[in-house]
Amino acid sequence: MIIFLIVLASIYLFGVIFAVTAASMHLGDESALKRQEALNQLKRAPLWPLDEVRRLKAENELSKHQANIEQSRRLLEQLDRVEREQRRNLQTWEKAAQSQEKLRELTRRDDNA
Repeated sequence: MIIFLIVLASIYLFGVIFAVTAASMHLGDESALKRQEALNQLKRAPLWPLDEVRRLKAENELSKHQANIEQSRRLLEQLDRVEREQRRNLQTWEKAAQSQEKLRELTRRDDNA
């Protein structure tokens, strides 16, 4: 009976220690996260309103440049696609011209024979 009580007490003690340790780790992670978020917010916060205006203007310029680059890339892809289609069409026309020439030669041979 005493052994059973000792085992039960040790399990209870282990559970309490585990709960306290887990809670302290969780709170430690949260406080570190909050501290990091506060530091990031301070880094982003402008010292003067003029700094904020400059930062927003620079971000706007950057987004415009990125949009122009993306649009140029799409146009180049479309031009490449059109060029491939034109080459394919040219090859088709060349094959058609060769086939017509062969047909003419065959009809000439048949007429001469």
